[in-house]
Amino acid sequence: MQFLALGLEDVVLDDTPGLRIDDRYCYTEGRMIRITARFFALLAACIALFGAFGLMTENSPVGATDASSSAEVISAFGFERRTLDVSRTSRDYMLYTPRSAETMGKRPLVLVFHGGEGTPQKIAQQTGFNELADEEGFLVAYPRSSGHWNDGRQTTRGFGDDVAFTRALVRALVAEAGVDPRRVYATGASNGGMMTLRLACEANDVISGFAPVVASFPASYADQCEPRRPVDILLINGREDRLIRWGGGEIPSGRRRGVGGRVIPVPDTVGWWRQHNGCGEPLRELLDDQFDDGTRVARESHNVCERGGSVTFYDIAGGGHTWPGTNMRVGPLAGRVSRELSASRLIWEFFSDLTAAETQVFDPLADYGGDPGPFLVAPQQVLQLDGRSGARELSVRVTYPQDLLFPAPVIIFSHGVWGSADQYQPLIRHWASHGYVCLQPQHGDTVPEEQRGLGTPGGAFGGLTERIEEISRVIDAVEVLPASWADLDGVMDSGQIGVAGHSFGAHVAQLMGGTRLKSDGRQNRANLQDPRIDAVVMLAPRGRGAQLDEASWQDFRVPFLAVTGSNDVARLRYGEDVSWRLDPFRFASALPRYLLFINDGYNNFGGLTETAIRFTGWGEPNAVHARHVLDFTTAFWDAELRRDAVANEYLKQRANNNRFSADAEIMFLDNPEDVPTLLRAAPEQRRPQGTMGRRFGNRFYSFG
Repeated sequence: MQFLALGLEDVVLDDTPGLRIDDRYCYTEGRMIRITARFFALLAACIALFGAFGLMTENSPVGATDASSSAEVISAFGFERRTLDVSRTSRDYMLYTPRSAETMGKRPLVLVFHGGEGTPQKIAQQTGFNELADEEGFLVAYPRSSGHWNDGRQTTRGFGDDVAFTRALVRALVAEAGVDPRRVYATGASNGGMMTLRLACEANDVISGFAPVVASFPASYADQCEPRRPVDILLINGREDRLIRWGGGEIPSGRRRGVGGRVIPVPDTVGWWRQHNGCGEPLRELLDDQFDDGTRVARESHNVCERGGSVTFYDIAGGGHTWPGTNMRVGPLAGRVSRELSASRLIWEFFSDLTAAETQVFDPLADYGGDPGPFLVAPQQVLQLDGRSGARELSVRVTYPQDLLFPAPVIIFSHGVWGSADQYQPLIRHWASHGYVCLQPQHGDTVPEEQRGLGTPGGAFGGLTERIEEISRVIDAVEVLPASWADLDGVMDSGQIGVAGHSFGAHVAQLMGGTRLKSDGRQNRANLQDPRIDAVVMLAPRGRGAQLDEASWQDFRVPFLAVTGSNDVARLRYGEDVSWRLDPFRFASALPRYLLFINDGYNNFGGLTETAIRFTGWGEPNAVHARHVLDFTTAFWDAELRRDAVANEYLKQRANNNRFSADAEIMFLDNPEDVPTLLRAAPEQRRPQGTMGRRFGNRFYSFG
């Protein structure tokens, strides 16, 4: 049974057959159990304290269901329980699909975040969003926290990466449930309301509107909020809220009272959003007093905000820590429920009035990771690895995200010949903003004086072994942190390692992934693979020739993404067909394996490498080409290093919906049998505009 109302004389139970209650006895299935007045009074007081809305403790109501009763509630509400793997952690949520949805096209989605220690079932009861969804035809998703939402308070930091969970959830529902990505909205109460505020700061690229209820900015987070665009937000607060106090301050903590922390004053939170959007003074309107419930509502709104977006605020005099308009009774400690408005209907009307043109949210199925990620990037460091066994001291540039909750996957990047770890920063910083630690060893061939004769097979092999040894040393440092790398303690996940490279660096990456050098009398199918590598990205990889033949890739089984373009034709000499870059994709045994082919793309990949323009004059910066590389490489890392099911589905869908045409921006493959079709469709390659290397004496050295 489940208590929904509070107080000795009006305890309401669910419709359990054969059960009723009075002030002295409980009858169930014909049996009578005497309850003393003292016990019953204590029971009622406890229910009042932790009562129905559960927000007095920023938690769910008393009577949270166990596994069996949860199934009953799920059935009653027509819920579907789903799970989602995020960063190798299983998270679950409830999805409500309205009866009218079967005949509709793409549908809006409302994300509803419960209070601390709450449940999706409870917040659904409290808000009535399912019934409203039946009327209006939108989907409702109720994510489940790991106890509390990580809303930005220092006291909630250990509860998981809930921003990443939300992003993954949106992508999954866009891919699987027919959600319109331009009409995704978020609301929640108390801890769930503060989570909604955090999403307005960090996920406004995938969520179009926000409506936090009885919430305010955590004092430890307000200065960290940096939305990338104007925000449409509606806020609802009660002036008599005893938990999220109007004037800010400490949140009560303790048993069933949540985890505490501090919030800023409610008016300051509202003012923060007005300032961000560039809004002037609000228009304040006192709404009609329709019910004698001890509350009065004023609405503050703006007709125009200079930067865009909108801020609407409902100020409820006399209102408590409750959901306005809920039909559930609450105890006296939670405060008054205002009947002057229905928060759920008001929030939906606010969401439905937002237009797609105003939100400018990208479609995750059309662009997975082209935008910067949710993390701020920490100041870069250059750390040293001491030389060993005669090896030189190795400098490693480190780029990583700030405020990580858990160790992050690691990407080790090998630069091109005569390149530098100082380059590739647009690419490296983008990956870091998506939650990856990026390590760039400064290879010895950066220094021109160390001309190793890379034009000869023996010299090339010698350079390779040194680079591979250097990357292995970096992986060793990830596994056992050197004392000089103490700042990275707890930052890197040694169980999730990817290696990437450009040009000669891509050649190094494929050899460490399992490609073998052919026998030439001195090497017998040299195996340079490092089994600690989980995935490989190759920008402009090498094909057959120079110790590689078709059989070289038969042991390349690590998942990889190869990236090239129709004008990416450099090699040890000119005149090679572009198909040379496709050899790793055609002959490797890896599953999955992907190829991103950019029509009219050059070796600089739109300028991301920061090398091709400097040395060769090939190509100009191209934002479209660069975005494709950022998009697909980020999706690939998420799919392979984080085991993100949504990223994996994105890659599959893009490969399955390919368009083989010279006027397509890209062609994306996961099946080597499609290579002949790609080559027939690719535009004619353009002749080089400059040299793709340097000449020393009579020998020409290539960057390819």
